[in-house]
Amino acid sequence: MSKRKLIAIVLVGLGAMLLLAACQTATSTPCPDCPKAPACPTAVPCPTAVPTKPAVEAPFQKVWAASGHADAKAEAFVHWDTATPKEIPAGCANCHSSTGFQEFAATGKVAKNVPTGTTVDCNACHSEAALNLTSVKFPSGVEIKNLGPEARCMTCHDGRASKKTIDDLIAKFKATDLDKPVDPITNADGTKSNFSLQTAHYFTAALSLYGTEVKGGYEYAGKRYDAKFAHVEDFDTCDGCHKPHSLLLEFAKWATCDDGVLTVEVFG
Repeated sequence: MSKRKLIAIVLVGLGAMLLLAACQTATSTPCPDCPKAPACPTAVPCPTAVPTKPAVEAPFQKVWAASGHADAKAEAFVHWDTATPKEIPAGCANCHSSTGFQEFAATGKVAKNVPTGTTVDCNACHSEAALNLTSVKFPSGVEIKNLGPEARCMTCHDGRASKKTIDDLIAKFKATDLDKPVDPITNADGTKSNFSLQTAHYFTAALSLYGTEVKGGYEYAGKRYDAKFAHVEDFDTCDGCHKPHSLLLEFAKWATCDDGVLTVEVFG
């Protein structure tokens, strides 16, 4: 091998060694920085809860609750609780349940028995139909018209009997001879009925107020009977003398009419 070739080989070898050393000592290029994770958005605070408005209490709720109309344990409202089913007969429901009164005010009748469990509540007297009542037909068939709010009171305080009731009963039993005993009659279903005392039910204020105009009591032919008991102006209706929710008398107003009335007890 010539001296020139040997030198060339040595130089190539040295070059390779230098290159390898350079590669081993060279600093590696660092990886680019990873992008920063996006910051979490600032939490939105929960909305402030809107305070619940207290239930609106109906005007006069407390005074009504202490009245006879609200007494859920009164005989007027529990009389049919032992019935099967627990229903108020249609003929009684118009005054002994809120449901019945509302239907009667709207249609003039109660079509069928209604469930027990209600009283004469706000809905009874403040339904649209009740507010529009302007007349009342009494058991005699006489109708008093052009009434105001007192029509709602009179609808149930008009009694359940009249002169006509007695006259019809007398005719039915042929009880025209006072000296002759009245015999029972046989009904269509075979049962027997006896002539019996008829009552106007109870709390018949409207019937009493209108007297002979509505023929609520028995009247004999040829006799004269008092008509409506007229009061002074502003005290001539049910709600002119009674507080419609508590049902109590307007004592403070009545005391101005009678110097002897000093307390509710004295007034009676």
